[in-house]
Amino acid sequence: MFARVLLIAVAALIVPTASAADKKPASLRDFPFWSAPKQPHARAFVPGLNAVLGITADQAEKIEAACRETIDQPEARVKGSGSKAVEKAHQLVAEILTAEQKKKIETINALYAKVLAATAKEFQGDFIDAKGNDEETKRIRERQAEAIREGFQEKLATVLSKDEMKAVKAAAELEAKRAAAAKDKPKK
Repeated sequence: MFARVLLIAVAALIVPTASAADKKPASLRDFPFWSAPKQPHARAFVPGLNAVLGITADQAEKIEAACRETIDQPEARVKGSGSKAVEKAHQLVAEILTAEQKKKIETINALYAKVLAATAKEFQGDFIDAKGNDEETKRIRERQAEAIREGFQEKLATVLSKDEMKAVKAAAELEAKRAAAAKDKPKK
């Protein structure tokens, strides 16, 4: 019974995408495949981004197993030991990913860093002008976050194929539906 429930849970985490036919594309939990300045293990920069990796069902299963044996362990939640578990999980996942997937991660990480740098420069004067005004600083941060999302989406379209962009969009829509369904679900 437990194995059946576990199999259903893993299958639910797999998100089909529109990439190569020889792969059964998938995505699992919101694993932090990405990195950003000052954040070595970042979540997807935009919804659906993990879909560009074309994670196969086999890889999804192995990544999920790696997470269960590292970051999901109760001892990983003990103060101070969590970072070891995170690093071990990332080491195991790196062994699961293909060279092509790793290259795509590097390319997208570099692209995101460029967008962050450009946006920081763009908003620098606004932050200086708003110094001491918490409400204005908050508004500027919100505008900057939106500019980062939009700028990243634009740049992303220059490095991904049309099929990959479709996969990101489809995965983002699925993530939004799941989030809405989870929000509507009564809490126990």
